[in-house]
Amino acid sequence: MLYSFDVKGRTEVAVVVAKVQKDRPGWGPETNAACDPAELPAACAAAQGWEVWTDRGGARVPVSRLESSTGAEHCGWQSVRFLTLGGRTYV
Repeated sequence: MLYSFDVKGRTEVAVVVAKVQKDRPGWGPETNAACDPAELPAACAAAQGWEVWTDRGGARVPVSRLESSTGAEHCGWQSVRFLTLGGRTYV
């Protein structure tokens, strides 16, 4: 069975579930797919912890193109911002 989350007639997230598989009674997930988090409503992406940047014109930049994260707390780097753009990571 296919379940989807659609926005304005476009599927943003899809999950396929199947009934009774080996070592798994009942219904369970088989596979899933999602669009880039930048395509999700801002509140939805933020609730999942995605930070989506915007370009000069205010358009949301795909996370697949520009990804942002903070450093690890156990290293004391939580105040450091990492940006990955075009295959390069900037600190």
